[in-house]
Amino acid sequence: MKMRIRYDRTYRIRLYVAVIFMIILYVFTAYTKNNRSLNVIEMMNVFMASRPFVVVLPAIVSMLCSDISLEDLTSRNIYLVLQRSSRTRYIMSRISEIVLMSLLFVAATFIMCNLVTIIMTGSVSWYGIITEKIVAYTEQMFKRLLVFFVFCVTWGCIGSFFSIVFRNRSAGYVFPFIISYLLMWLRENYLKDLDVIDPSFWMSDVLMTGGNSTQLFLSMILVFITVVISYHLYLFREISRRE
Repeated sequence: MKMRIRYDRTYRIRLYVAVIFMIILYVFTAYTKNNRSLNVIEMMNVFMASRPFVVVLPAIVSMLCSDISLEDLTSRNIYLVLQRSSRTRYIMSRISEIVLMSLLFVAATFIMCNLVTIIMTGSVSWYGIITEKIVAYTEQMFKRLLVFFVFCVTWGCIGSFFSIVFRNRSAGYVFPFIISYLLMWLRENYLKDLDVIDPSFWMSDVLMTGGNSTQLFLSMILVFITVVISYHLYLFREISRRE
């Protein structure tokens, strides 16, 4: 039987709350960095490269995705689900839910932040001016949006993993945040030459404008694939134990 991706009222409320929180953080970044006069593209680059964005993102994404499979695995629902579908199909549907929520979150955040920027600046006239600077900033913005999406799916899988391990959705919220902050702390204090372990590095101007960005992006995609496959295998094992 075909598995359906769940997108019910609870998911929508979480998505609305997450986007509202990101808008608040966006406005906070604009005022603290005194960037209210920047256009949409420049402001989105500043926002996604900011430290607060990188720090809170794991917790926000985990709120959306951490209990994707927890309810099924901690109740008898999993037995009913497996009577209608295979384990692999069930797991792929749950990963698809994380991807869908991440995509909706990125798209909604991008659109709403653009609207907020237009309201703050009171102008959209820059849209008609295509310069070399605008083209460069646009390329950087889309690179950051790609990293934003990959981060969302990666942290979503990690959050879901920890919620299942500890049988507690709060663990799924906290552990991705702790891991992200710990990686940034280690890089700043002990592993200064190991930039790639720092999540904030992946949003930095150094990566977006550097000549070796292609190799680094491929490395990031490899890590992303590894996390998704590991999550798939762990969920497969957990389901097998309950059959």
